[in-house]
Amino acid sequence: MKKSYIAFLALVLVVVASSLTIYFSNKNRESMEFEKFYLDEVETNLTHLSHSFAFFEIDGEKLNSLIENKSNFALSIYEPSCITSSNFDGVLSEFRGVYNIDFYRVAFSDLKETDLGETIKYYPSFAVLKDGELIDYLQADKDEDSEYYKNVEGFKKWLDQYIFIAEKNKEEVKSSQSKETQTSSKGSGAEETSQSKEEIKDVSDKIVIEGITYNKNKINLYLFWREGCVYCHQEKAYLETLKKEYGNLFQINEFEISKSSKNMKILEYFSGKMGDNVTGVPYTIIGNKSFTGFADSYKEEFIKTIKEQHKDSYDVYFSN
Repeated sequence: MKKSYIAFLALVLVVVASSLTIYFSNKNRESMEFEKFYLDEVETNLTHLSHSFAFFEIDGEKLNSLIENKSNFALSIYEPSCITSSNFDGVLSEFRGVYNIDFYRVAFSDLKETDLGETIKYYPSFAVLKDGELIDYLQADKDEDSEYYKNVEGFKKWLDQYIFIAEKNKEEVKSSQSKETQTSSKGSGAEETSQSKEEIKDVSDKIVIEGITYNKNKINLYLFWREGCVYCHQEKAYLETLKKEYGNLFQINEFEISKSSKNMKILEYFSGKMGDNVTGVPYTIIGNKSFTGFADSYKEEFIKTIKEQHKDSYDVYFSN
């Protein structure tokens, strides 16, 4: 009996000691002060300026080269058709207009093929690397990082932990603002690269979506999403929970758009029929209602729409 008690006490002491070690290790990590450093000069001869003049666009091959060469650099990770990426680009552009710092920029689809692909799982993100090693990065799926995405002050608060940041002088600020104004006037024609309504209509005549049926007692929910999109994955997870209670009232039809040009055409056609100008995903259609993005406020609206419209519902695919 005494031996058992001693063994139990020893086990408790081991658990407590291990817990304290982990606790203080985490505390030390949280309170660790990083030695700030300067970024290397951006290699402008190998890159081109993006629309915002805040970044230098690179591909996965160039990113791996920077890592292999042990460079000090900052990197914005984005993805087209992502509202959150677009909003964060605005913050970074504004930041670049005030502070004298240059960033590289890479699409998430290219990042996956690099050494950082296994670590950075969601976009948008921003990474700081010293001597080719990842020091830290913003995590779009972490609530504690959300403040750093919202505005210049929040982003500077995070970035200032790692690198030296200098404000531009007045002449540099004026020059930057002038470039952005010129680019904005050119950017107004960006819509020319997208399909016109007539082109989309022509494509729609050829589109056949296999596996989708119409059920007068079960509404079709159409979800357009992109791999690596935090809000897309949040919505997909929510819809799975919704199926447990309301699965007899609706059917989920998913379309991942980054790997399928056909799915992108379906998105363009469906959003056109709904009267929406979609600028990002997730994009969801339930009956005669559509939703861009995903937020907690949408959850009750999803349920309400499904319950109200599941019988003899309007269907963007089957209805004229």
